[in-house]
Amino acid sequence: MKVPSSASTSPSMIVFDKDGTLGNCTQSLYVWVERMADSIVTELIKNGMRNQSHKEHLLSIFYSAVGFDSANNKLVDSSECILSSGTWQQVLEVTISCIRDYIPNAHEKVTHWHETMGDIHAKDEPLVSNLEALMNCLKAQGFTIAICTSDDRKATNFCMKNWNIAHLVDYSICGDEVKEAKPSSYPLQQLCQIANVSADQCVVVGDTSADVGMGLNGNAGLVIGVLTGSSTADYLLDAGADLVIPNVCYLPRILGGSRLRRGGSDLTKDTSSMKSHSSSDSLVSDDGRGP
Repeated sequence: MKVPSSASTSPSMIVFDKDGTLGNCTQSLYVWVERMADSIVTELIKNGMRNQSHKEHLLSIFYSAVGFDSANNKLVDSSECILSSGTWQQVLEVTISCIRDYIPNAHEKVTHWHETMGDIHAKDEPLVSNLEALMNCLKAQGFTIAICTSDDRKATNFCMKNWNIAHLVDYSICGDEVKEAKPSSYPLQQLCQIANVSADQCVVVGDTSADVGMGLNGNAGLVIGVLTGSSTADYLLDAGADLVIPNVCYLPRILGGSRLRRGGSDLTKDTSSMKSHSSSDSLVSDDGRGP
C-alpha cells in the first residue's frame, strides 16, 4: 500500500491500460480461447486420445488456468484471469503447462498455434464512441497521455492507428518490452523514466487488479478503476483503487483542475459514491466532451 502524502501533487501523465479500458478485447479473447481449444483437441486426437471425457477434463483444466468460464462463456474476475491481465508470454506458458504431459513438443505447438492466429487484438473496437475526442480533451487539459498494456507492440500499434489516437499518445510500453509485467511497478517506472515525470504525478487507469497493483506498487498519485473490463467496482476497490468509474469518459471532469493527494479530499470533488454510478450517469458524454 502507498502511504498517503501530506502534500498534494498536480497530475501530469495519465497511464491507460489498453484492453478492457480503452478497447473492447472480450470478443477477441473468446476467439483466442476457442481456437486454442480446437487446436488442443485436434492434437489430442492425433495423438490417440479419443475418450471424450478425458478431452473435456483437459479442456476444463485449460479454461480454468487461463481464466475462462466455459459454462457461462465469460472471463472470470481479473485476479484469476491471466487472459485479461497477463502478457501473451504468460498466457502461453500457462497453456503449455496444462498440456505438456499429453502433447509432445507442447511449447513449439502452442507457440505455433498462437502465432498463426495473427494479431487478434488488432481489430478490437474502442470502448467509447469517440476515443479521439476524449484524448484531445485530456491533452487540452495539459495531460501527457501514455498507454501501458500487457499486449504485444505490433497489435498495440494497430489498435492506436485504428482508433485514430496514435498521434495523441505520447508514450506507450507493451508486454513484450518489459522484463516484469503488471502488477509489478516496472512498466510504470519505465514510462516515468522515458517521460521524465515522477510516479506521484501519474494517474493510472485500468480495469484489472494487475493495473491497480502496478499503480500501488509504483506509488502512482492516483489509481482509477474502470468497469468496462472483467472486474466489479467492489473488486477493484478491494484491490486498492482510489475510485472506480464506469468508463474513461468520466476522466476530464474528474481530473480537470484536480490535485492529487491519496487519502485526502483533493482526489476529486466527490468520488465517494462513484462506484455505484451506472454508465447512464456519466459525468462526461461518450464522445469525451463535457455534458
